[in-house]
Amino acid sequence: MPLPDAPQVNLFINNVKVSGVLTIPPATPGALAYPGLFPGSEYVTVTPGTASISAVVPATGATTLSLDVPVADGRYYSVFAVDSAKKITSLVVEDMVDNSIAADMAYIRFIHLIPNGPSVDLAFSSGTTFATASAQTLFTNSAFKQVSDYVPVEPGTYSFQLRRNGLTTAVATLTNQTFEANRTYTIYARGFIGGTSALVPALTRYINK
Repeated sequence: MPLPDAPQVNLFINNVKVSGVLTIPPATPGALAYPGLFPGSEYVTVTPGTASISAVVPATGATTLSLDVPVADGRYYSVFAVDSAKKITSLVVEDMVDNSIAADMAYIRFIHLIPNGPSVDLAFSSGTTFATASAQTLFTNSAFKQVSDYVPVEPGTYSFQLRRNGLTTAVATLTNQTFEANRTYTIYARGFIGGTSALVPALTRYINK
């Protein structure tokens, strides 16, 4: 995930360009801009060992992020660029992509990536819009960069609301999200409290399995 106040980037793994390259699956047509994800689905395959990851601005050749990630055989990972261009950090998390989950349930985890945000709760309700009256708290008191465990939910369509811990005022909302059985998902909070335009707090969902 690129940063909201940084230019578009191309991603390199072990000095090989993997984004914006139509010949390396999953193909993408151009540089990656916030709040885009790479890849948009599935994973990039790398050799077990150490994956050297860098984000490079095409126009200048400047590297905005560089890190080495230990990669184990048969494991899956998500890598996040976090905060702002001047305070950039990274977060590497292992994803649950195996057969240990119940085949009749969907699984969701939550990651708090709002750098100036307080501890937050993530509430959810069934349906295409968020219904306060029937909402339940799925994750509570999550701190910045905290990664939750995966939590099982019944397959279906849900809407989500990000709240300051212990309050019901919405910080961000994500509606009409379908979750299928035997799949795992990540929802993460991004942006900045008090941000405007692309910097407003938001929730994003992607599929791990």
